[in-house]
Amino acid sequence: MTIQPKKFIPGESGFANQTSDEKGFLRSFCPEGLCPREINEKEKNQYMIDGRNKEEKLGYQGVGGAREGYSTLLASIYPEGFTAIPRPIEGPRAPVTGGAGIFKLTGEPTSKKLEPIIRGAARAFEVPPEILAGVAWIEGGHMWNFNDNEVESYSAPGAQDPVHCAANGCGARGPMQFLNDGIATSCEALTGEVMPDVWRGYANAVNEATSGSRTPDICNITDSIYAAAKKLKSDSRATGANWTEEDVFRAGSGYYGSCVTRFDRLGNRSYCEFLWDNYR
Repeated sequence: MTIQPKKFIPGESGFANQTSDEKGFLRSFCPEGLCPREINEKEKNQYMIDGRNKEEKLGYQGVGGAREGYSTLLASIYPEGFTAIPRPIEGPRAPVTGGAGIFKLTGEPTSKKLEPIIRGAARAFEVPPEILAGVAWIEGGHMWNFNDNEVESYSAPGAQDPVHCAANGCGARGPMQFLNDGIATSCEALTGEVMPDVWRGYANAVNEATSGSRTPDICNITDSIYAAAKKLKSDSRATGANWTEEDVFRAGSGYYGSCVTRFDRLGNRSYCEFLWDNYR
């Protein structure tokens, strides 16, 4: 399958209206000077991944939040090819088993005190709690092993969950693995790059939702879960709390960066498929 572009040539009005970063991004797609050219499905998926990585690195803020800009730009060039989030080739996924309620795939956490935090944040930002629970399990599955005292302790204002508080190789920190500035030390193609401070844009979500006065901490369970709920809502572009599959895939792609790769630990599901199966 090939995807045909609209006529779009450097020097014409459409190209002239783009920012310098966007022009460089477009030129990277057409080294032979053909901008753009016909592309195939594999290239389309890679373009979307590269675009999101670049947008995240630059901290690009478009209409729908970080990662919106280049994705929208690609959709304007290839109108028939970039109308949906890239997905993996269809294949068998493991049965939906594990738990009940909002924990169908994740299994129920040891502590009964984690669910009210997830539900409270989900309700505040009109995110299906199953989606937020799925992200919490993927990013911070260790929270499922905490007892009541640990969840309560690490959720109190100013407290920190010690498990993922140190940055990983890509600079992500905390229970919900937010990027928080700094240099990526081991992050595939982004190693050595300065990562964006995504946390800063969502850190105050808990106070916005509760009219509180906490000092948000990226390593705090409550603070990070509320921040994640706000980001998921922004990335989904959904209206209300009843999300379509496309809403879920936009949210998952925005949070993780891709819906293409499948993982054994997710039951041969991509990040977004896992969220959708936990929700539907």
